[in-house]
Amino acid sequence: MRRNYEEKEQDREKGHQFEIFVTSLFNKTKFNILNGPHHYNERNRRDLTEEDFATDLKIRHKETDIEFYIQCKYISEINEDLKWTTPKKLRKYRKFDRSSESEFFIIVGVGGIANNPERLFFGHISEFHHSNMWSSTYEDLERPPGEPFDLYLFPDMTYTIE
Repeated sequence: MRRNYEEKEQDREKGHQFEIFVTSLFNKTKFNILNGPHHYNERNRRDLTEEDFATDLKIRHKETDIEFYIQCKYISEINEDLKWTTPKKLRKYRKFDRSSESEFFIIVGVGGIANNPERLFFGHISEFHHSNMWSSTYEDLERPPGEPFDLYLFPDMTYTIE
């Protein structure tokens, strides 16, 4: 089915809202957002870097100075043959991961609304083997939607959830 301009714009806006939601899952006293959500209208600027096109977020853990990248994807409907990305983009993400010294993670929100998804899947790019979002394949990557992600990124550290 061919999608019209308005549907594409709505999808881009949902993606932007989801990126903002994801940044809210990182405690600002423990993390710095180095490269935050770009509104989709900004992506046409010529001064954006390869990093801007390959990833949505770049974050630094303040205590360890570890930097990492995150690609955010939001999907409105839940069904078994849902694509979270295209095979071409998945190859681009993997290429970027190989060329970067920092870790690269994927966060996929499914269902609900962009700033409050029903389900969240989170993992390193190496754990995402397909462009389809088969829940049976990715169920071990499912995380509670409102839980801070630092618990998964730095599991050996002690945290107080505020």
